[in-house]
Amino acid sequence: MKKIISAVLFAIAFTACNESKKPNENTTKHIDTAQTIQQKTVSKTLTEKEKLIADLNRFKVAVQTKNKKEIATFFNFPVADSTLTIYDINADFDKQRIENGNKLTKEMFNDNFERLYEYWDFEEFTNLFKFLKLNELSEKNTLEYVHKPKNEGCYFMYSIKHIDNEVTISYGTNTNGDYSKKHPDEEEVCGEYLSAWVFSWNGQKLTFKKQLFAG
Repeated sequence: MKKIISAVLFAIAFTACNESKKPNENTTKHIDTAQTIQQKTVSKTLTEKEKLIADLNRFKVAVQTKNKKEIATFFNFPVADSTLTIYDINADFDKQRIENGNKLTKEMFNDNFERLYEYWDFEEFTNLFKFLKLNELSEKNTLEYVHKPKNEGCYFMYSIKHIDNEVTISYGTNTNGDYSKKHPDEEEVCGEYLSAWVFSWNGQKLTFKKQLFAG
């Protein structure tokens, strides 16, 4: 009988020992869940180029929808008139600009948004984003497109350039040579100009730096 009891006790002890070596089901599930969360976190981590494209898309939607509040987030107010063309907007605006040390305040921006949108020709940003595919910036640093409408005196130029910590978005017009040849009687067939908007890029957000204008 003692031998039988000893054998049973040994069997129980052996089984318990083996059970303790088996991985706990809850622990395994916890590890699997943690690994899954970690994998999802890694997959959601954006590269710097993806972040840039995302912020450019944010700017694109803002100008297309004329979202005053969203467009304002790309500026650090007040903005000096030495970095931005803000002359001859209207009498009240010009007076406020001088009173504010030749700077554009956020209040001035909000109060005169419609006029500034037109004055800066922001509608051309909408055209620019029609022709330039932002996702292509994932593989290159420059996007360019020339739009030549038929039977028009102007052709349109659009570009986005990313160099180090700066992004330059530019648009403008130039004379269509083919049109000029067909219409030698017309002295000026196109009002040529170029507007370049330079933004600082810190790896997270675009912030207006300066505007360059010629024409």
